[in-house]
Amino acid sequence: MRIAVGCRILAAFFSFSFLGATALFAADPEEIGIPYLIEEASGKLLPLERQRVNAGMKLKALGLGGGSMVVRFNGRSSVVRVPSKNLKFVVRFASMPPTPSAVISVDVLESKKNTRELVISRAGAMGFGARSTIGESEVTLKFLPGGANSTLIFEPVTPFQPGEYVLTFKDNTHAFLFAVSQ
Repeated sequence: MRIAVGCRILAAFFSFSFLGATALFAADPEEIGIPYLIEEASGKLLPLERQRVNAGMKLKALGLGGGSMVVRFNGRSSVVRVPSKNLKFVVRFASMPPTPSAVISVDVLESKKNTRELVISRAGAMGFGARSTIGESEVTLKFLPGGANSTLIFEPVTPFQPGEYVLTFKDNTHAFLFAVSQ
């Protein structure tokens, strides 16, 4: 009897120690493919601003002066503002991707008038010197082991600088936006 009680107490202690050390958030995300920001103090999951991806072109002199392809989002700044230190995100997948960095990306946006933009390609006069700019504004991410249910936790390798950011998934029509303040 004493051995059984002792084993239960020991098992409870170890499960609490190990689970408490790895649990960064209060509960797993319910929706698949929707990222959340993990609030550092409470572990609460905070939703990000969600918008459709809108692609467009900017032309100079009807295209003869060059141009660029952009992904544009409505609004000068995000309604989700967070401090720059210790930001971690969590997302739940239907099945864990073998290479998360090939599926998830975070890019820096430029604020223009009433929109935020990400330039994906540029072309010089009359189309000469066209080049892709994909990856130039990308933030390097570090992926951490998540919890159960194909959950993935990730964070930037270096702290975010103040500005506007977009989190996207490969082959998704929606993007998730946030702003970092000082």
